[in-house]
Amino acid sequence: MNITRQVAVETWLKRGLNDLVVQFVPLDHWEEYQPFFIHQGLEKVCKAYLIGKNAPSYEHLTIDDARREIDRLARSFRHRLSELVDQVGQYVSGLDAVVGQRYDGYPGRKVLEVLEAGYLESRYPVGEPVNRRFPIPNTDPQLYWDPLYSSALEKCAFAVSRTVVEAAEQEFSVALPRENPYRGRIGDHDWERFSRLFFGREVLCAECKAG
Repeated sequence: MNITRQVAVETWLKRGLNDLVVQFVPLDHWEEYQPFFIHQGLEKVCKAYLIGKNAPSYEHLTIDDARREIDRLARSFRHRLSELVDQVGQYVSGLDAVVGQRYDGYPGRKVLEVLEAGYLESRYPVGEPVNRRFPIPNTDPQLYWDPLYSSALEKCAFAVSRTVVEAAEQEFSVALPRENPYRGRIGDHDWERFSRLFFGREVLCAECKAG
């Protein structure tokens, strides 16, 4: 037995989906941690696609060796979202346009920068908060926009992730679940709310169908 491209890509996509769902529902009242999980979710979705593109380096190996090779690949891609998105964008048409959009007034590229800063700032006190890069003009004392807690982060990450997921599903014959895979953890209504935003379409929950 070995680890196929399909298994590797689905495993990483589902881990990314976990992070995005966690920040969307269970962390509703812990918004300071949301940027970290948004970053992690988008990072894993991008790495899932790149792991799929590098399947020849592990598909022929034993399971243990393949796991080590996939881990090596994932580590080699590092954590910088802007670089990961650019790597994926070499293969996925339309991704540059998605990143080039504005989300709640912030350019997509700036949102990726904020998420990269939030990777640390959402967990540790930092010397130079990211909001210092966004001064509000003509304020005295100086005030700042705080993009780390803007809905732009989720909107941009969902749009980029959705584009990458759709490319991976088509290219690698994988599929993320459309019905609630987290029953017992989150309700169907929350899954439907998440799906509407993430997948870009409504997924009618069982309770709604029954009603």
